Amino acid sequence: MFDAHRHLPISGEHRPSSGQHIWFATSGPDEWALFQTLSSPPQWKHGYGLLPQWLSEHPHDQTAIFDMIAHVEALLRHDPHGYIGEIGIDERFANLVPLDVQLSIAGRLLDLADRTSRPVAIHHVGSITLLENLLEGADVGIPIIVHGFLGSLETARHLSNRGCTISIGPNVWAHQTKLGNRLAEIDIPFVLETDYPHVPDLLAQSLGYEQILASHYREVAQRLHLQQTDLEEKMHGLATILTDW
Repeated sequence: MFDAHRHLPISGEHRPSSGQHIWFATSGPDEWALFQTLSSPPQWKHGYGLLPQWLSEHPHDQTAIFDMIAHVEALLRHDPHGYIGEIGIDERFANLVPLDVQLSIAGRLLDLADRTSRPVAIHHVGSITLLENLLEGADVGIPIIVHGFLGSLETARHLSNRGCTISIGPNVWAHQTKLGNRLAEIDIPFVLETDYPHVPDLLAQSLGYEQILASHYREVAQRLHLQQTDLEEKMHGLATILTDW
């Protein structure tokens, strides 16, 4: 199976199967070095991210932030399995990290992804206009995954037309969402993610990572009126395309 977005292993977690295609995401520099201890097979990808939430908890001046971006570039040069993610904009932290600063940082990282021909995973909480401004300002040609998408089907189509791929997590069916109710109508490329360990409570209380991933595939397959094996094959094909760097 392909998990387009999860976080680094947590204490006590069983090591995922080496056969899984997993994109691990991070949110700040204190996590980047942990990839050196992960002992990853080639199908596990390493996301070097910088989120507004992390910056709100670890204030840095502009020079230090530019140094972090340069550090990401250096890491990508030495990591053939590296990508950029997660990065983005989050209105919840605008009082601590102003939105213009968030857009500037995310824009620089998108430019870096484009220069290094690596995909990027975007975190977005807030007005869709902010995301559109980020995409318009960057004007890049690399794969862009919009992580944890819960917007409307119409917005998903709009993002697809802009070259983005939406990534759908368990929240889409674990809670009553408009997108979840219309999954059968989806007519654009998308990928599946767990965002583990940040999963709905009803899953976190009783299931481990690989059980959650399998449950997610099963629930989405049912809503798409597909066999789970067909959905797995479809996601495997998209994983192959997205990891062609």
